[in-house]
Amino acid sequence: MDSKKLVALFQEKKVQDYTFNIFFFLVFSIFLLFAIRPNILTVFNLQKELQELNLKNKESENIILQIVNYQSVMENYRDKLGLLDEAIPSSPGLAKAIEDVRSTASASGLLLTEMNVESVNFKDEEGSGEMETYQILVDSNGSIENLNTFITAVLKQRRLKMVESIGISTPSEGSVQITLTIKTYYL
Repeated sequence: MDSKKLVALFQEKKVQDYTFNIFFFLVFSIFLLFAIRPNILTVFNLQKELQELNLKNKESENIILQIVNYQSVMENYRDKLGLLDEAIPSSPGLAKAIEDVRSTASASGLLLTEMNVESVNFKDEEGSGEMETYQILVDSNGSIENLNTFITAVLKQRRLKMVESIGISTPSEGSVQITLTIKTYYL
């Protein structure tokens, strides 16, 4: 094509309109690509982040509600927490535990013949935070009714004790020899 024909072609109204429209769409596409697209991506990313934050907010609210519920439960049982300290003390309290068993045996009519204590850890004065145990071995004489009264009284005491084993023998007519292993707990 000749340059004169090309210039004449560009001077036609129809070609000028098409050329203007083509350049407009090219510039508009470039504008969309470099100016509007990042803004749209930012809007979508912010919307996604807003949804994630709303979910985290709901989770945080649920956790806060749980903490408030735990706090109200603690307030309800605050007066009874002292009983927990009595049930599982922070030290072995060996003398107190033995005295409780001795006095309970005496009150129930059992005649104690021997008491032994096995494996008490006195080294850890601060406490490890884990529940530890020791056993009190009790040999006594008495009747089955006395034994029943003794076990019932031991289990009703505030200090947590568990009867691990009971041995009953009759060495002679009319007497019952009783061997008990009592396990007690401390922190």
